[in-house]
Amino acid sequence: MARNNYLTYEVKPRKILGKDRWIATLRLANRCSFDEIAKEVAARTSCQSGEISGFVNALAYEIYKWLEIGENVEIEGLGTFYPKMITKMVDNVEDATIKNCISSITTGFRPHTDLKNAIKNAGLKEYTKAKLINTDKEE
Repeated sequence: MARNNYLTYEVKPRKILGKDRWIATLRLANRCSFDEIAKEVAARTSCQSGEISGFVNALAYEIYKWLEIGENVEIEGLGTFYPKMITKMVDNVEDATIKNCISSITTGFRPHTDLKNAIKNAGLKEYTKAKLINTDKEE
């Protein structure tokens, strides 16, 4: 599959308070499968895709384990995973219970600076079907 070195966006209409407004939104491509990533990593290393799969599963297990006990997990070049709790404020200390205060518990992620910069530097190109067809012919 040919890769582009840019993100595509399109301008979409929105009606806000009865007025027509316009907003630029990223066009996200289809999700990349884990198998595709494992094959790509295997091609760049001396490992087989099955070994990559085993490594990532073991890595995920370790991340889960550390997050479950409240630790941040930093992976150099990728970013930091951390436990995150979404809470609500209450007026009285008696109302400050798990049921009343905690909306959800989830995982947060702060991308590494290099990862953020990769997206910032990817470049943007406006999406239109005509431009997409012309781009495909050039590759």
